[in-house]
Amino acid sequence: MKRLVRIGVAGLLAAAVSAAGAAGPTDDKIAELIRQLGDPQYGRRERAAAELDSLGAAAIDQLLAAAEMSDDLEVALRASWLVESIPVDDPGDAAEARSLLQGYKAKSLAERVVAMHWLLRLDDDAGITPLARIARLDRDAAASRVAVALLAREWTPADPAWPGIAERVTMALGSSQRPTARLLSSLVAFSQADSAEGRQEALDTARDVVTLLDRSRPADVDATGKPTDDESDNSAAITGDLGRATQRLFERSLVLMLVETGRTEEARGMLRTVFAEFLAHGGDDTLQIASNIADTLVWAAAHGLPEAVDDLPADGSKEVVEHFIVQFAKAICERTRGNDVVAEQLARATSANRGLGFVDRLRAGILLQKWGAGDWASREYTAVVDDNEAPSQQQVLASVMYSEFLHDRGRDGEAAGVLDRLVGDEAGEREPALRQLGRDPAQTRGRADYFRACAAAAAGDSAAQRLALEASAGGEAPDVDALIALYHLPDNTPEQRQSTLDRIQAALLRMEEEIRQVPEDPNTYNEYAWLVSNTEGDFAKAVRYSRRSLRDSFDNPSYLDTLAHCQAAAGNLPAAIRTQRLAMRHEPHNRIIRLNLAAFEARAAALPRLQEADVESRQDEATP
Repeated sequence: MKRLVRIGVAGLLAAAVSAAGAAGPTDDKIAELIRQLGDPQYGRRERAAAELDSLGAAAIDQLLAAAEMSDDLEVALRASWLVESIPVDDPGDAAEARSLLQGYKAKSLAERVVAMHWLLRLDDDAGITPLARIARLDRDAAASRVAVALLAREWTPADPAWPGIAERVTMALGSSQRPTARLLSSLVAFSQADSAEGRQEALDTARDVVTLLDRSRPADVDATGKPTDDESDNSAAITGDLGRATQRLFERSLVLMLVETGRTEEARGMLRTVFAEFLAHGGDDTLQIASNIADTLVWAAAHGLPEAVDDLPADGSKEVVEHFIVQFAKAICERTRGNDVVAEQLARATSANRGLGFVDRLRAGILLQKWGAGDWASREYTAVVDDNEAPSQQQVLASVMYSEFLHDRGRDGEAAGVLDRLVGDEAGEREPALRQLGRDPAQTRGRADYFRACAAAAAGDSAAQRLALEASAGGEAPDVDALIALYHLPDNTPEQRQSTLDRIQAALLRMEEEIRQVPEDPNTYNEYAWLVSNTEGDFAKAVRYSRRSLRDSFDNPSYLDTLAHCQAAAGNLPAAIRTQRLAMRHEPHNRIIRLNLAAFEARAAALPRLQEADVESRQDEATP
């Protein structure tokens, strides 16, 4: 069987979209040829296959639909063979996108999922069109679902980046009737509709397709293609139960559409079904089921449906519904809808549960911090930090995380005090435990000094600030943030500035050596990029290193914050603002990320005024 001539997918798809207006086979003719792929007569099957192969672009979408959805096994197999030669890359793609797609079809599902994630975050949306093309052309239904889930997850109402994404998606999808493509097209249509009727039509299509995708979702497999019982809700990686994980994201998009059109009861009905499915398919992993339910409750509260707290099945597993994670999530919902007294009572009662162990409280502190309940998070962190009966390693880990939590909230004096207990004279077993967790006590002391410097700066004590920064930035492993703060001190003498620059260069050289020795550690790349972007150096290299860190930690909010600083330092404020908004999406309650976003936006707003003033100044200088 001859293969499709590779003339570029963009050209193929453009031809397919315009086929109706050109001389060529009708959709009915193509459908008849596809039906004949399953004809009892061998010769007719072969002739139909040859004719479809010769049609090339005109038959792409119907062949893909047949390969994925035909009830006739012969038709599905022959359609799959025919579309196998269709490439997912295109000569018009950006160089980095072409590199990611090189050998795409030979990659395992796990490798393709990774490539899709990287495509999603290429500069200037250069990977959006290839990613939407994968959704249309990858004959693996699971891969198509992942591509659509990633793109659909980018849409939130009023997101300023979405219109550009939607335009590229529309171009790549063309007239594809593949269910995953139809879902993405309906989401784009909904976001672009300028009438209630248009939004309703798109919503109806999305609802039908989501139902269809639920019925046809792949068997439970992980990214290696092996059966799995894993129910991970890590939607950034999507390497657990692909069928359920992607379906959850499709359903969330539909819920958002329902909320946007005021149909909250229907949205709540969908969430009731989701809760019931969690309870029905969770197996024996109570913690995972509770985590899934809690995540859905908090997500619903953040998107206008805190009433979802009333929709947990009354006949659900008591062990799950009364799990501390679910109870805290319910408290978040109550607080969101203004029931502060009920929320506080529920949070306090959950915290008072004597059955909570140290690990439980630490997990609760981390989740409550992420969910924006800082007061409740502080209570859980403190319960571990102040409990000398807690295992040393857990107490140390909680102390380190709690200190950063306090720093994020501007409570730097308290943050320093928490770390002092790990390395001071009364540290006891905590200092050895600190080493066991891979943290250098000297670096921990430096971090405490940096927090003291921040507290002194807030109090207006510049002398104490400098002393603390000098202590933090001294030694062989200076605190990176302390070096940055020293660099920006307004009263630096030339000698002090040069001393700081020397320390920065020495720190960068050490980091380069660490990268050579342990090239897979994303944190060192991130620290290098953070230090350069906030001081001086090779900003282009800082951007590369920052992106390298994100390859191993997809959408890590802290690393995204670093990338935004690198982009701003390199002069690309629009990219910095977009990246920072993405960091905010993942950490909406992080004060420092929020302040950094405000700073980038203020710089961008001031830029036209500065440019105008510069032009006026030049004109004044030129005037005799």
